[in-house]
Amino acid sequence: GGQVDFRASDTGTSALTWIVDVPALESHLAQATLFQPQIEVLDSPQPATLTVVCEGKASRSREEFGVDFDVSPYSQRAIAARLTCEKPHDQVARQWFFKDGILGVLPLDGPQGNSVAIVLSVEDACTKDWMDMDPSTFAQALEAKSHGTLGRMTLSGERASWPLQLAQARKWVGNAQGDAWALAGDAAHTVHPLSGQGLNLGLGDVGELASLIARRDYWRSVADEKMLRRYERARKAQIGVLSTATDGLQRLFAASGGGWQALRNMGMSGFERSGPLKNWITRRAMGT
Repeated sequence: GGQVDFRASDTGTSALTWIVDVPALESHLAQATLFQPQIEVLDSPQPATLTVVCEGKASRSREEFGVDFDVSPYSQRAIAARLTCEKPHDQVARQWFFKDGILGVLPLDGPQGNSVAIVLSVEDACTKDWMDMDPSTFAQALEAKSHGTLGRMTLSGERASWPLQLAQARKWVGNAQGDAWALAGDAAHTVHPLSGQGLNLGLGDVGELASLIARRDYWRSVADEKMLRRYERARKAQIGVLSTATDGLQRLFAASGGGWQALRNMGMSGFERSGPLKNWITRRAMGT
């Protein structure tokens, strides 16, 4: 019965966040690079004074640098899919927590759109059942999980699945054969998708590093060790707060038995009425 509502109107903005489809994002990025004379698109790695590694959680470069990647696996997998709904989503993102998983429903295709992307986190043992369901049964199961909020649902694409983990590289910066390197994005850290902050954290890495490079003393190289250490400290501190909160939420909602359900409902209801605390959390999640 516990529920929390986040509304853009409470923050004086037109939207709390924007959900962008990957092909659209990549297309705009490709267009933007065409008009930036300082950007050159390469077909293969090149020696550089500073190389920023954004290869994802399975980064080969990170392994070559000998960096340990501390991984705490969840006993869960994420299942992602695209669906078409009977009712428009009204640009509202929704999330439900169950004793056997978490369902996130993300609106796509504009104000009157009825296309959504879902991310369903389920226990490892249940993943095969969900992936093997025929499309109609899968959609009906999601209708039930979402309490019919968006009406009849139809699967409109292939399902994908991957294991969930909390992970962080022990070193984010270093030097290899005289050239500096820095990790960013999933190559440096991963969190549970319940917060929807994975890409935002990676963009935050890029923003912090770019800002430090732009503000460095004129005599410092882009490979300056002091500057790169400052980047590592700043991002580790910021990501540590979010990853701890996200991990805590995941474990709280995964706990069963006793009075956990009553405690969760009480906590959500209390947070909904918390006023300044809720507003502060909202703005942190927005990056403002």
